[in-house]
Amino acid sequence: MAVKVTIVHNHNHSDRLRRNNAILRALSPEGTPRRPPRDPPAPPGQPPGPPRLLFHPNCGQKAAVVNEGRTALRPHATDDFNHGVVLSARALRDNELFQVRIDKMVDKWAGSIEIGVTTHNPAYLQLPSTMTNLRSGTWMMTGNGVMHNGTTVLDEYGHNLDRLKAGDTVGAVGTP
Repeated sequence: MAVKVTIVHNHNHSDRLRRNNAILRALSPEGTPRRPPRDPPAPPGQPPGPPRLLFHPNCGQKAAVVNEGRTALRPHATDDFNHGVVLSARALRDNELFQVRIDKMVDKWAGSIEIGVTTHNPAYLQLPSTMTNLRSGTWMMTGNGVMHNGTTVLDEYGHNLDRLKAGDTVGAVGTP
């Protein structure tokens, strides 16, 4: 049902996000990589800090990344569903919040936004119709459940994402 989302630039994240992320971290088997390798540190003379989080241009066949990478949308959302997968252009830093605001919804379809983390590099990933079909390197929330590599590992977790409305935000926090 989500048609358009925009990345919200916010360094302050709530205790609830940290608490929910701690549960996901506790569910992750030891030794499972949580993200691709980090970006190299800033060159000497440049200010430290990660580049702004943006969407990667490699996106689902029925999605588009616009607004200089800050917004993702499904241009024909009333005609098509699925194939709207979008990923961030870089890995999350430890304790960094990746948060999106739902800008537009359509009530024609069942289901809505899914959010999570993956160890896959978006530049080389052949995107599935939905991230629930990815069978490796992925933790995500869908509806009100948590999935790991395409398998539900926790039901009735947190707020049901299918009930979000335009203007609501949802996010994930990078873990150490």
